Amino acid sequence: MNTYRPANNNPERCAIVIGAGIAGLLATRVLCDHFPHVYLIEQDALPATPQARKGVPQARHVHLLMVRGRRVLDHFFPHLDAELFNLGAIPLDWYADVRWYGPAGWMAYGGNGLITCSASRDLLEFALRQRVVADRRVQVFTRHKVAGLEVDAQTGQIRAVQIMPCHSDLTARLALTADFVVDASGRSSQTARWLNELGYGQAPKRVVNAFLGYSSRLYRRPSGIRSAPWKALIISAQPPDCFRAGGMFAIENDQWMVVLMGGGGDYPPRDDAGFLNFAHSLRNPELYQVLKDAEPVSPVWHYRRTENRWIHYERQAKWPAGLIVMGDAVCGFNPIYGQGMTVAALSAELLDKTLHSRAGLAEITTSFQQQLAALCAWPWTMATGADLLYPTTAGGENAWHARLAQHYLNQVLIMATKYPDIYQRFVRVMNMVDPPSVLFAPSVAARMAIGWFRR
Repeated sequence: MNTYRPANNNPERCAIVIGAGIAGLLATRVLCDHFPHVYLIEQDALPATPQARKGVPQARHVHLLMVRGRRVLDHFFPHLDAELFNLGAIPLDWYADVRWYGPAGWMAYGGNGLITCSASRDLLEFALRQRVVADRRVQVFTRHKVAGLEVDAQTGQIRAVQIMPCHSDLTARLALTADFVVDASGRSSQTARWLNELGYGQAPKRVVNAFLGYSSRLYRRPSGIRSAPWKALIISAQPPDCFRAGGMFAIENDQWMVVLMGGGGDYPPRDDAGFLNFAHSLRNPELYQVLKDAEPVSPVWHYRRTENRWIHYERQAKWPAGLIVMGDAVCGFNPIYGQGMTVAALSAELLDKTLHSRAGLAEITTSFQQQLAALCAWPWTMATGADLLYPTTAGGENAWHARLAQHYLNQVLIMATKYPDIYQRFVRVMNMVDPPSVLFAPSVAARMAIGWFRR
């Protein structure tokens, strides 16, 4: 097997990123501030325009970039907002532009100022990728897959990553030497297997699966007098009574991205008539009323891999110095809740902070995984708590404190239909701008208690 070192660079100052999705691009951007040379390894060919690729099967579906995520991206990629808007992305104000029929009825939206960027995953990833690959410190290996890790048996330090061209035999392996490796390869990550093969054992894993599936389709967005007075429409499910939900978001190219979702195996159909009939069956008819006369401009796409999965690497007794795992490779949420890209952005922010600590590699890597677990805890609780409302959900611990938290959140959602300020608090927490504690403020709890008393 051949060994490759970058020309004119100290091999001890090289980093490797596995995966060129959102998490991988963010990790690469951060590592460029700390290493003179960064390899980015990706199985797919990377398109020169905003378009879907094989390694991101969920890309054709709605991807919500939460407000906190947008702010982090704009920090690492200055003026990214302006670039995305120039490419056709839509500014979306969660206070003013979203019409949301929640579990308790229409949300009492009002005000303005909680703005994010509504765009396809393809457009966002394209804009990030163009910035990253233009950096002279980055060398990209496309159409290559990672075959394994190499760890120094004496020091426990990551030493190299074995890569090979896709569709080639094992003899074509190449060892890329580096002293820092980030696995951001998503749900298909092989790190757990590689570590087990190297004698590090298996990290514990949790899976919570509500058997949600969704179908998406693009529609032409009318302009002028026929345009909607909002930029996003959401019709929530109401388990255990109603397992179906839907939404539509304005994106680039004057299009609506429409998604229909069903839980407990009640999936939206694949045919045109079935797609519309499913929309007609939602708890509120408004989405169907928009779709029935709209012009579809794409086929119906489907996605079923929606389980929440968390590999607890932070609990592993032994860990190679210089290896970290982030993004869906460590904690993947049910994508219907739109948390993944923002958690990836926050993980990149954490990586930057940890590398700035100037600690040793062993301390950096273990500290990162431990802090990442703390970062993922609340989004995990939100996603799995919502999924556990479906009686068909497998896995998860529906403990008393989880049930209590979900009951309290249900009361908040009821109040959000009456009070715009409660709705604003809720969407700020959902967008990870504010901590969950703002939902427990005295002004919220007092009105909740009054509501209970009046019943």
